[in-house]
Amino acid sequence: MTDFEQLKQVLGAQLNTFKELLELEKNKTEVLKSGKISELDKIVNSEQAFIMKLAQLETKQSFIISEYFPAEYNISQIIAYCIIDEKEDFQLINEEIDNVLLLIQQVNKVNKAMLKNSIDMISFISDRIGSGNLDNQQIVDIMADFSNRDKNDDQYLLNKKI
Repeated sequence: MTDFEQLKQVLGAQLNTFKELLELEKNKTEVLKSGKISELDKIVNSEQAFIMKLAQLETKQSFIISEYFPAEYNISQIIAYCIIDEKEDFQLINEEIDNVLLLIQQVNKVNKAMLKNSIDMISFISDRIGSGNLDNQQIVDIMADFSNRDKNDDQYLLNKKI
């Protein structure tokens, strides 16, 4: 297997792993919307496995690059030295990786906002409850007050009506 073939194989594996991670992140969004904490824990554990796999692939990619190419070269510079057929393959893989990473960032941004909103609500309720003895209806009223703070944020987990 040539140096370019090895590198293309690793980049392909990275791309597939990023695609799987994107699907996992989309699932995480749905779990956050539904509030299923046990499912969220499973997803977080799966994310860690993907991160470890990506780290291994990154190490393998770095090794291949350092073995066959000058140390200062990045993927774009390596692609420039490919023959025409390989160049197109590398460019497509590289562009697809960039696109999938952008989608992951967008989904993560939504997930982060949903988690932040949930934490804010918990903090808000905690502050309102304090050490007093509130009945269930008062707690529901506090949650409704929080939810009514900004009606335009319906995408957030705990802004849904109870």
